[in-house]
Amino acid sequence: MNASASLIARFTQWEALDFDAGRCPVRDVLVTRHVFPTKPPSVAYRLSPLGTSLLKPLAELIGWAERNHEAIQHTRALFDGASP
Repeated sequence: MNASASLIARFTQWEALDFDAGRCPVRDVLVTRHVFPTKPPSVAYRLSPLGTSLLKPLAELIGWAERNHEAIQHTRALFDGASP
């Protein structure tokens, strides 16, 4: 399955994220935007090649977090229970 194709979102879904102009993934070229000439207009978003290139490193980061979640939780509990 093409990861880019699986991550197409409707305009309303992306609008709900309320992107700040300075952090917009379209502006950062992570996502492409296509406006369809319909009434009312519809917009589709898709990961760009640059955005797609983030999938593998993000998957590795997620895997690391999953593998280390228990140790992180344990360390947090020790820290939170420590007296100053």
